[in-house]
Amino acid sequence: MATRLVLIRHGETDWNVQKRYMGSTDVALNGNGIAQAQDLAARLDKRGISAVYSSDSSRACDFARIVFPEFVITKKTGFREMNFGIFEGLTHEEILVRHGQVYDTWLRDPFTVAIPGGESFAALAARVRAAAGELAARHGNAVLAVVTHSGPIRALLQDAPSAQDFWGMRPDNASVYTIEVK
Repeated sequence: MATRLVLIRHGETDWNVQKRYMGSTDVALNGNGIAQAQDLAARLDKRGISAVYSSDSSRACDFARIVFPEFVITKKTGFREMNFGIFEGLTHEEILVRHGQVYDTWLRDPFTVAIPGGESFAALAARVRAAAGELAARHGNAVLAVVTHSGPIRALLQDAPSAQDFWGMRPDNASVYTIEVK
């Protein structure tokens, strides 16, 4: 048997709408993000879930509290979004103007290139996989919900046999994925 993780991406924020790199910046859910959480709370089958974990960002924690009001939400920093360093708060166009060469280098190799002031996808993946492994060791064969971000979900799904290429995989806000961690 294995631990099953129900991975849930937080709801929409104003920065999602504006297509800004959020990363480790703490940005709140917007009205639509709150509605997405309420909708998911009404339709998600929570039977069998024994614990709920969340990134420590407000957008993830607030989303988790709305979807799982009957649970204590445990914050886990290992499930934070990737730190985008000098790109945080900027749109694609703003990054091209301010940091074009660095951006181009990172886009070609996000796995090993660390953004100045931030981290590489490899560093994110190591952090997220360690957090998932810790939950599996602690909970055995349980089913756990983890409210997190696009980057951590991508990192965990990259290990799945049917994983798409890195840039092709884009978890939507309020989307749900289930994996097993052995």
